[in-house]
Amino acid sequence: MNARNATARRCGASFAGAFSSVFFTASSVFGPTAATVATFVSWDSSGNIYFTDGYGNSRVAKYDKNGDWVKSWGEYGTAPGQFRLPHAIVADRNDNLYVGDRMNHRVQVFDTDAKFLRMFTIDIPPVPGTKAVNGNTPTGDRLTEVIGAPNSICITPGPNQVLFIGESTFPGRIFKVALDGKVPGVIWALRTPVEGVLRRPRVSVPLRNGRVRSGNFQLARAEIDHSLDRVHNDIRIRDS
Repeated sequence: MNARNATARRCGASFAGAFSSVFFTASSVFGPTAATVATFVSWDSSGNIYFTDGYGNSRVAKYDKNGDWVKSWGEYGTAPGQFRLPHAIVADRNDNLYVGDRMNHRVQVFDTDAKFLRMFTIDIPPVPGTKAVNGNTPTGDRLTEVIGAPNSICITPGPNQVLFIGESTFPGRIFKVALDGKVPGVIWALRTPVEGVLRRPRVSVPLRNGRVRSGNFQLARAEIDHSLDRVHNDIRIRDS
């Protein structure tokens, strides 16, 4: 996906197993003069294409597997089905669409016909004393807005899927999230302001008694970039 030019291309194995390549531009949805900026793209099991249009508009666009426009939905606002900077989208094996509604601090779930199903938020506070690596450390209402704000989302394959959700700017964590919105694990990440890399990360797992169990972890096979495009679900946890 090229967000600058609002274009997307998919190459490789399709859901049906055949090789496919689709190229399209967002202007074919909203017209050549539309201020459209594609922030994320995903596919359902039939090959239909969905992208979030977050900076130019506040909506989700749907194309068919050939790249032809089907529909769009959403507008600026805080009600269910409305968005304030939709910044990520993924589809699960049952074709439920998870849309990261970043400035509304939530993930909204839709079916492939744009029917609103449910939504959830991530409200896990940072470790006390955590400082921002860029700008002032948020407090009060601003802190509430940024905690768990979904900047990026990916989903694991297979029958027992989970989401990995990348937090926005502060404190910049990665959450392992069940499809119902429960959070079984958090990667606490301290990033250097220069390299922007993960440093001294921790894994914290909420327990039934309300306590949190933390431990060092090793990423045996992980590819995590700025937009959290790919995460190999192979994380080994070693108790402290």
